[in-house]
Amino acid sequence: MVEKHKHCIVCGMPISPDKTPPVCSKKCEFTLSRRARRERIVWMLLPLPFVALLILFLIFGGAAP
Repeated sequence: MVEKHKHCIVCGMPISPDKTPPVCSKKCEFTLSRRARRERIVWMLLPLPFVALLILFLIFGGAAP
């Protein structure tokens, strides 16, 4: 029978089930923190093109004469 375990969310190596965060090493912990930081930045920047388009539409897309 296989012991209860989880897998590292970065590299997939088996780890103990009570490990928090679920990573196997300092290298994977660093990779996870970099990935989380990058994801936060992407989610903050994602709406910017839509806001820019909305502003351009409001400025230049008024009613036709």
